[in-house]
Amino acid sequence: GYATEVCTAILDYAREELSLPFVNCLIEEGNLVSEHVAGRLGFAYEETLLVDGKRMKKYRYRLF
Repeated sequence: GYATEVCTAILDYAREELSLPFVNCLIEEGNLVSEHVAGRLGFAYEETLLVDGKRMKKYRYRLF
């Protein structure tokens, strides 16, 4: 849906305009819908972090 479209545009911009090597995203543990979107886009799980008292899953997408 819309989330996938928006994230795809962000990834394209990061690659084409910013020349970033990768993009990270943090998803609160238990947010299965966002995890599914990240997986569909090609993000890979890296680790779980504690951020402001919340368990967050860190995902990375390699652009190059």
